[in-house]
Amino acid sequence: MRHWNLTYNDPNRWAEVYAISGEPLGVFEAIRAGWKGQSVGSPKAVLTGATSPSLNDLLHLTSNLKWANFQRTTHGGILYFRVLLETYGMPIRKGDLETLKLSRAATPNAQLRLVDAAGECLTFEGPEDRVVRLAAWCRDAFDLK
Repeated sequence: MRHWNLTYNDPNRWAEVYAISGEPLGVFEAIRAGWKGQSVGSPKAVLTGATSPSLNDLLHLTSNLKWANFQRTTHGGILYFRVLLETYGMPIRKGDLETLKLSRAATPNAQLRLVDAAGECLTFEGPEDRVVRLAAWCRDAFDLK
C-alpha cells in the first residue's frame, strides 16, 4: 500500500492517486450512495500502526493521535491521515484488501486490522462502536466478507 503527501495541490500526484482508487464520487453519485446507505466518508479511527516500515516510521514521528478516515471513490477509497502538519493519502482499489479483522477487548476500545494481498497491514483503534461502524464501512466499500 503506497502513501503520498497530499498537502500540496500537485495535479500529477492526484492523477496517480485517482489512477489507483478511481475518481471521487460526484455530487449526484454521493447523494445516490447516501440513499442506498453507503456514506461517502467513513467513521474516524486512530491509525496506530502499519507493517510497512516507511509508513510505521512516519506514524511514530510524534506522539499525537493519527486520526484517519476513508473517502469512497468510484473504484475503492482513499485513506486520509495527518502527521505533523502534513496530510497523507493512501489510495486503495476494491479487491486490493484481502482480510478485515475486528478485535474487541474488555476495554471500551476495539481494534481493526486491514490486510492486503501482499500481507501489509494497517491497524486502527478507537471506541468500539466507531470501529465496528468503520469495519462495516470498509466491508461495503472494498467488497470484503
